[in-house]
Amino acid sequence: MSFFKLIATLSFFLLFLGLSAQEESRDVTVTELLNPVSENKEEAIQKAITEAVDQVAKEIIFSDSTIPETYKEPIRRTISFDAKSFVIQYEVLSTSPLLEFLQFKSITVKTSISVSKIKQAIPQYTKHLDRRLELVYQIHLAPAAEKILPPPNLTVEIQNMIKYLKDEEWLEDAEVEIRENQCTFSFLMLVSPKRIEDFKSMMKPCTFEFRLVASAQSGGMIPDEERMHYQKAKEQGKEALASYEKRLFEKGFAWLPAKDTIFPDYLIWYKDGYDITNYNFARFYTTADEYGSKTIGFEIKDEYKAKFYEMTVKYKGESLAILFNSKVISAPKIQSPIPGTGVLTGFQPDEANQLINGLNIKFPLLQIELISERIIGTQKNQ
Repeated sequence: MSFFKLIATLSFFLLFLGLSAQEESRDVTVTELLNPVSENKEEAIQKAITEAVDQVAKEIIFSDSTIPETYKEPIRRTISFDAKSFVIQYEVLSTSPLLEFLQFKSITVKTSISVSKIKQAIPQYTKHLDRRLELVYQIHLAPAAEKILPPPNLTVEIQNMIKYLKDEEWLEDAEVEIRENQCTFSFLMLVSPKRIEDFKSMMKPCTFEFRLVASAQSGGMIPDEERMHYQKAKEQGKEALASYEKRLFEKGFAWLPAKDTIFPDYLIWYKDGYDITNYNFARFYTTADEYGSKTIGFEIKDEYKAKFYEMTVKYKGESLAILFNSKVISAPKIQSPIPGTGVLTGFQPDEANQLINGLNIKFPLLQIELISERIIGTQKNQ
């Protein structure tokens, strides 16, 4: 190899070295992105789509005369989907002994191809490229909204929710339709399944509350004494239990199960006058304790910190129940006043993710329920 060829080869390598430092595409293949209907038929369709994407990408990348001949052998391919395009990334192996000696063994090259271009290459599979996952949510104002004056407007809150989701790029590859209190999100099936699952997890309703455990000082009701009435109502059947629970709730109390079923139910005092719920929290975040175990940090909104501090001063020595989806995670005693920040333990990883994703979004005034999930074609009746 001449001196000038060596310089040219090294120059091209340095050009593509920057590409290899780019953030990697999601490691997802097209065959993983399309939901099979009939296994044999679908495998053929998936293979055709993958091969079409691969062929078009190679024509774009490897016909480029600026790529040295020593970088014409792809060893790894990643195909992902970003909004309206396929993103194809190849790791290309060098056949040059000199570059291998210099540890420049491979580079990464990347290109993007629109869906319309792939449709032109394989028009018989257009409908499969257009298939969508439709998620329909029913939306109401959450109980927390009742405590706000003036009362929030449902239509405005839904519009705020959509704006937030667009700003955070959750909807860059989705169609949205709003009808009164229903919101439909339609995602292309080519979108990463993990991204769709993350979206569903984020939208999954969850509640988080700090509530006092009933006692002589907290509500004036003794749990051990009330437990006998609770047990008797359960033994008498569903109607008797429902009637008992209704009367109890009217007094401001409710029995709630512990997350760990080895513990008995807790008698919770609801009418404590503080109502520290979802709406009062500014954020949740992951952190670790002194032993390195994963925990969840929380911060209460500035306007409610004084209220929470007052509660922990007034009821110092009482048990404060940490409620997640109406189950008691734990009920530690209030050892000292809490200024408005702290750390929570006792959550499983999936619960921690749901808590952080579900409560860090900016629409706590909405009660959201997934009521329908289906795969549709280009027409709604397919």
